[in-house]
Amino acid sequence: MKPSDRNSAPSDEVTVEDAVFRRLVQQTTDAVVIAANDGTILFANQSVEDVFGYAPGELEGRQLSAIIPERLRQRHQAAFARHVRTGERTIPWNAIELLGRCADGTEVPLSVSFHESTEADSQRFIGVMRDISDRKRIEHRLDEKTDHLDEVFDASPVALSIRSADGEILQTNERAGELVEIVRDADEATNETQIYAPDGELLSEAEFPFNRVVESGEAVYDVEFYVEGAAGERRWFIVNAKPVYADGRVAQVISAGKDITEVKRFQRELERQRDDLERELDEVFDRIDDGFYALDEAWKFTYVNERAEELLGRDESELLGRVVWDVFPDTSETMGYDAFHRAVETQERVTYEEHWASLARWFEVHVYPSESGVSVYFRDVTERKEREQELKRNEAMLETVGDGVYALDTDGRFVAVNQTYIDMTGYSRAELLGSNGAMVTGEDTANELERVQANLENGGDDVTTVEATLETADGNRVPIEARVSLFPLGDEQYGRAGVVRDVTERREREREIRKKNERLESFASMLAHELRNPLSIAQGYLGWAWEEQSESAYEEVERAHDRMEEMIDMLLFMARGSAPVANRETVALFDAAAAAWDAIDGETTDEVTVEIVTDRVVQAEPTRIKQLLENLFRNAIEHGDAVTIHVGDIADDSACGFYVADDGQGVPESKRETVFEAGYTTQQDGIGLGLTFIAQIAEGYGWTYTVAESEEGGARFEFTGLDANE
Repeated sequence: MKPSDRNSAPSDEVTVEDAVFRRLVQQTTDAVVIAANDGTILFANQSVEDVFGYAPGELEGRQLSAIIPERLRQRHQAAFARHVRTGERTIPWNAIELLGRCADGTEVPLSVSFHESTEADSQRFIGVMRDISDRKRIEHRLDEKTDHLDEVFDASPVALSIRSADGEILQTNERAGELVEIVRDADEATNETQIYAPDGELLSEAEFPFNRVVESGEAVYDVEFYVEGAAGERRWFIVNAKPVYADGRVAQVISAGKDITEVKRFQRELERQRDDLERELDEVFDRIDDGFYALDEAWKFTYVNERAEELLGRDESELLGRVVWDVFPDTSETMGYDAFHRAVETQERVTYEEHWASLARWFEVHVYPSESGVSVYFRDVTERKEREQELKRNEAMLETVGDGVYALDTDGRFVAVNQTYIDMTGYSRAELLGSNGAMVTGEDTANELERVQANLENGGDDVTTVEATLETADGNRVPIEARVSLFPLGDEQYGRAGVVRDVTERREREREIRKKNERLESFASMLAHELRNPLSIAQGYLGWAWEEQSESAYEEVERAHDRMEEMIDMLLFMARGSAPVANRETVALFDAAAAAWDAIDGETTDEVTVEIVTDRVVQAEPTRIKQLLENLFRNAIEHGDAVTIHVGDIADDSACGFYVADDGQGVPESKRETVFEAGYTTQQDGIGLGLTFIAQIAEGYGWTYTVAESEEGGARFEFTGLDANE
């Protein structure tokens, strides 16, 4: 066979394989070579290229050593030659692992199987080679993991051991050895293996974790036991054991154990402390005034102290183990039912107050949740609630008082105020409470009130009335009258309470009364002065009438009497002030002005004239409107020797009324605000009531009155605010 012809038969020295063998060899994925006894490669299949990177034709005719690394060739060649010469085999040919050399010089791990064939006295060697690089990488990783596991196994603080199903120890770590020594020492102390369950009973061999796993085929966890040492010391252990299966049966058992002696000791100490704490808590709960009980997650009583028994009216034996809603069915529709469930849902404390109708008492309740239930503290607050209700009633009563009410502590700070006092001061309740009383009274008044308090404390009157000034938040000053008294605070300390009344209106009324009295005194004085003139006239004419029996004298006496009557009527009207006039009727302004002029016409000269141009009607008393016009006419005459008086209407978009104007001296602009005041006059013998009388009549009807300059330079009196229909 030519080296380049892979399908041709070998040379004369090689037996030609049949066609079926060649097809099978060509289909395999393993590299297959056939070599002569001198190591020459006679045949290579297609897969050699995948394994070594050589084309089949490149290997045929070359030595087998071509696919062996140079450093290993000599040893392999010597072994091959020795076999050809002697037939000796140093290793099995069906399971060889060696390194191969690829065409690019790299090395590849191989799994090799050689077969020897002799035909016609010719030796042939068939080699089947497989690339095991992937397997080697996997084995390497497994070796690394095994090394790591061994390291973890040895370093673990837990005792680990692996035993076969028949009890043979396959692997243990150092900690397992230590535990075995502990158990062995205990065995030597008692001369027998004694391992105890937590209940103190000896464990039988069947109960050992290893035996249980082998017997049941299932893992066991958290098996606790102890051994007794030579000195009576008890050593505790906990063991987990798990089976490892092979071919469907338990082949090995992995055990993990730990010395938990210290844990047990700590647990016992905690239990002792818990028992001590429970005893102390029992004593505390029995001593405290608050009722206390505990409920588990099913709302069943687990603890009840003596105070709770007393407040609930039930003995502990009647409550423990029972559901609270069953014992007290009425509470399932109360605030407590919602509070308990809310505390459990939110895991936050809930506090509430509620009246228990069945016990006729008020309770303050604190509910503390936990994952295992709730702890409930409650106290009887009936007396406090009754005091609070009484305080609320008192506060309600204080709020109904029309006067301001306050209370100060021993440091002079507000501790209570009612709404009226808040409104009086302009400060909010929050601003007042806790603040010093001087904030609203000023330092001087505060000092005066402290002196008053000192007098009260020293045995003075129970109540003292003080007039002072209140300073409001907006800076105003309000006159007040305060009734001050004391209330005890203990240790001979007193607070001060006061009832404050705003006397602004009273002061104003007092000023008005004084002003009215002064005005009446003035009126009386002026009236006495004014009445002397007509009275003197009447007396003079009356004497003449007696002597002469003159009719004109009697007329003068009558005129004087009429004048005095008018003046007295005017005084009475002015004494009543500017009260609204109730009796009104429709009066034509023209007729009223004509009547007023006729009444004084005899008192004037031919140089005084009046022009009346009006069709206005007013709602008024005829006598009063006539008196108003008379006084206006007299005022014009008094301030001019020859005057013309005009009476006319005012009717525009801004006003509705009438005016009386003259061409006399007029009223200076600086005096127009004061001419209507009582007593104001420019005449030496005048009493200054005429324009005041006019102003009061206008105010009684609700009219607006002003004085201005007329077109002729005299005075113009305007009256507006009349109804548009007048």
